[in-house]
Order: sequence, then C-alpha cells, then structure tokens
Amino acid sequence: MPAELVARLRVSPWYLPESSFVAVVGDEIAGFVMLSRLEVDVPGPDTAPSLFEHPAVLAGPATFEALNLSPLAVAPAHQGRGIGRALVEHAVAAANETDTPFVILEGDPAHYRRYGFEPASTARLYPPSPLIPDAAFMFLPLRGFDPRRHAGLVRYPDPFMELNAFGPPLHGRVEAVSSDDDHRFSKVVRAEIELLTGVGVAGDAHAGTTVRHRSRVRRDATLPNLRQVHLVHAELFDELVAAGHVVTAGDIGENVLTRGLPLLDLPVGTRLGLGEQAVVELTGLRNPCHQLDQFQPGLQKAVLDRADDGTLVRKAGVMAVVVAGGVVRAGDAIEVTLPAAPHTALLPV
Repeated sequence: MPAELVARLRVSPWYLPESSFVAVVGDEIAGFVMLSRLEVDVPGPDTAPSLFEHPAVLAGPATFEALNLSPLAVAPAHQGRGIGRALVEHAVAAANETDTPFVILEGDPAHYRRYGFEPASTARLYPPSPLIPDAAFMFLPLRGFDPRRHAGLVRYPDPFMELNAFGPPLHGRVEAVSSDDDHRFSKVVRAEIELLTGVGVAGDAHAGTTVRHRSRVRRDATLPNLRQVHLVHAELFDELVAAGHVVTAGDIGENVLTRGLPLLDLPVGTRLGLGEQAVVELTGLRNPCHQLDQFQPGLQKAVLDRADDGTLVRKAGVMAVVVAGGVVRAGDAIEVTLPAAPHTALLPV
C-alpha cells in the first residue's frame, strides 16, 4: 500500500516534490516521510455562524489548503532507533517554513502529542470519513494558523481515498447467518443463507423489492426496500452480555452477524463482499424500537448511547440491499469496498 500510495501521489496535483524526505543509514534507505497538499472546505454559516464573523472568511474562498503528513515508514531493521521521530521533526520543520496554517496526520495520540499535535476536532477540523477515529485525527498548528478562520471539513488527496489509505484496517468475517419466513422478532440460525440480487435473503420475511417491514408497509407499501439484509456486529453482543443481557445469534433479528468490522462507522454506499459471490450495499442504520424491550427488558436502552457531543448513537446494526447474489456461511471472509469520497455517515433508514 505505501509504495502504491506514494506512486500515485507523485503524479497527482497534490504532490510537493520538495517535501518528501528519506533517512539514510550507511548505504540504505532507512525511512521515508512525505508532506502533500490537502484542502479544507469551510463550513456554511448555518453550521458554524461564529466562524463567519471573521472578515477574512467573509471575504475569502470557500476552501483553503493545508498539509498532510503521510505516509511515514521506517524499515523494520531500523525501527526503534529514533528514525521515525527524526523524520517527523524534519517534516514539521519544513512545514513551518511555508505559509500553511497546519499539518494533519492520523496516528496514536499518546505518541504524536510529543511533537505538538492535538486532536483536530478541538479546532473544528473534521475528518473526510466517519471511519477515521476522532482521537487519531490530529493536527499541528503552524505559524499561520488562525482558529477562527481555519476550520472545516478536511479533504484528503485523491490517492488516499482511491486506495482507502486512511482509518483502521478493514477486515472482518461472518460469525453467523440467520433467516425466518415469518415476521417474528428473532430469526433462526442457519448453516447458510442465499442472498438474491435486489431482493434480500431467500425465504426471509423481509425479502422483497419493496418494503416488507410491517410498519413501513402501513405507511407506503410501494417504497423501495432499503432493509433487505440486517447486519449486526458481534462486538455488540459481547458488550450486552458483559452488561448482564443474554443475546445470541439471530436473537435481535439480524441476518448476518459480523466480527472485526466497525459496521456503524462505515459510510453510506459501502459494499461488503460476503463469501465468494454475494455483495451487499449499506443503506443506513437500524433504529432500535420497543420490540427489543419486549424480547428482553432494558435491551432497547442498552443498544443506545450518546457520543461526546451528545449525538444519539444507535448500535442495533445496519441495513443493506443485495447488489450481487450468492451463498453466505459462518466463517466467510468479508471484503470491504468504500464508496467514492466524500463519505456520508449512516442514518436510520
């Protein structure tokens, strides 16, 4: 990945030839770091009115440029010798010689704070994808930084988005599959399920091209079915069991139980390859309802949370449509394909 990323950056308009640095030990290249351009979209006045009080913003463009510190790599034989630190410090010193307001990077907050990096959210700088953890999305203010002017949505150079070179690694597997031919709350665990293109899970009550959930049918039975497949992350069940609930595969009506993927953080339009052929596309979140409490008292509250900013977090899984049919079994690998940027966070559907 780093080699392909560097190759694409070098032929892109984001490339800064004077801002790529190598560390050499003897005759060997021991490490490498690159600074590239990025853009920041300034928010509109209805989302951040105080920002627009600044006259430079009122008169200026809707975007401005900053720098991205990535990739950074040290050869395994030379790790633990301070080479990474030297490369970061050299890159930061070079950035300080420009008129750029700040440098962005993703990394361990405990490590990068020693260089002066801070959580970007404290400066109202927001990542280009919900997959990037807030704590890992960091910035270093430079001499030209003005906190009232330099805020907004960060847009990475195109090669990062094309190669999914951001956020945590996306690897997962299917832990269990379930279906039911009636509108019962829970579903039956199966050895395998078959996904039908544009329909859903074969033989499942919620399969169909138009809405099948009874509450949706009552509203408008002609609407397209965006809830053909229900996926839940097994880590939620681990959390619920630790809190004293008894929940196993199929209990809350999911078709596919996954492990290892940050399902709730994936953007709208993400495609998940399940097994050898099946592919689903995420459409939104499941909105936890009172049926959870009917199944087990207190369960609805247990699958709701609040983010640091007070936003309601719905943890009862995600919904998807089938874009390619196939058989799915427990143990199948899950391949993730992200949509083109900018990414949109999942909302209830």
